[in-house]
Amino acid sequence: METEVFSGKELRKDILKLAWPCVVEQTFACLIATISTTLVSSIGKEAVNAVSICNQPMYIPNVIFQAFNVGGTALIARFLGMKDRDNARKTCAQTLILSLMMGLVASLFLRFFGGAVIRFLGATDDYYYLALEYMNYASIGLIFQALSTSIAAMLRGAGRTRLSMYFNIVASATNVIVGYTMISVFGLGVRGAGIAFLIAHITGCSIALAQLFFRKKMEIHITPKEVFHFDIRLIGRIANVGIGTALEQVALRIGMIFFTTQIVGLGTEQYAAHNISGNIDNYTCIMATALSVSLTPLVGQSLGALELKKAERYFGEAIKIGLICSAVLVTILVAFPRYLALIFIRDESVIYYVERCLRMLAITTPGQILQMSVCGGLRGGGDTRWPLISTMIGILGVRTSLVILLIKVMGMDVSGAWLAMAIDQTMRAVIIFFRYKSGKWKTIRV
Repeated sequence: METEVFSGKELRKDILKLAWPCVVEQTFACLIATISTTLVSSIGKEAVNAVSICNQPMYIPNVIFQAFNVGGTALIARFLGMKDRDNARKTCAQTLILSLMMGLVASLFLRFFGGAVIRFLGATDDYYYLALEYMNYASIGLIFQALSTSIAAMLRGAGRTRLSMYFNIVASATNVIVGYTMISVFGLGVRGAGIAFLIAHITGCSIALAQLFFRKKMEIHITPKEVFHFDIRLIGRIANVGIGTALEQVALRIGMIFFTTQIVGLGTEQYAAHNISGNIDNYTCIMATALSVSLTPLVGQSLGALELKKAERYFGEAIKIGLICSAVLVTILVAFPRYLALIFIRDESVIYYVERCLRMLAITTPGQILQMSVCGGLRGGGDTRWPLISTMIGILGVRTSLVILLIKVMGMDVSGAWLAMAIDQTMRAVIIFFRYKSGKWKTIRV
């Protein structure tokens, strides 16, 4: 019979130990993304459009990589909880094979058909050839991105979030340093941005592979030879867990595309305000992402060790941490929306709309942090169905219906779209919370 021997303080310490590297990594990634955008914008608006339109098809395989890696993370955590290092290591090898195959397919497709894809997406002649230059280099980087993303997921499944933080920070920093050199020093323009993307992901992937292959004392250490031993049964188990997350991400992308098209029609100022508010929202999601990443291995390992009560208490402690973070963020968003907007822009007409959006974001934040963090724990238990259901109801049902009602029918400005998002996130948080309280995630086989 399971006995409860861990205090809330010890459980919170476990969560925060895994969360802080993710907080650092995500914060650094947000800052680097801002700097990279500034570098590209220095070339001209055509360059910005070229890189932006290439990122759309490149984002889809990256989301799929991450989705299927959830299966690897959940299985590794479960096996390590069972003290079964051999199967944990085998899962690592199979996850890496799966990622390599998907990365290779995505890379080759965009390398040879990227031009047709970006034409289909609406690229015009003034930046089409610039986009093609960027795609020629960046598409190759998808192979290395797939591998490093996969290894990061494995390390998180083993509770080694600090190691994934290291190589992701190095890759991001390399992207900026090489990008600056290629663009500002050698004057290679968009081609230089593509080369920087490629070199950054080769660098990150090399460090990630070294962590996996040469840290012999690590729980999930494997050799290069093991990567080429196929185990269809394990690959099937990884895919079985990952398919729910993959479908969830597809539903999310479809919903977000529709959501964005409704906002674009409101005009340049309101669309700019939406994008700026979205950048600020990325920062508010950092702690939610960190809690999600922390709960995945902690819940998975607890279930593997048959410590069901401990797994449940990890959820409870993460929710408490999330509520504290929500209170801080809501206070900042309500009290200082203008100052947050001024970080990004000085145009008063845009600032007005940003302030309105951020007040809606204050309503969104508690539900967003709750549902993101709890979803991480559910995935750690192999429960990917309910995050999918909540996303389909929230994004494809609630948000898309409300954005039409509030903007098209009631004539609200862009803040109406952000109100729709707030209601969507709150609805999803309620669904996910009741799924967690049901306890049915404890009995799912992975």
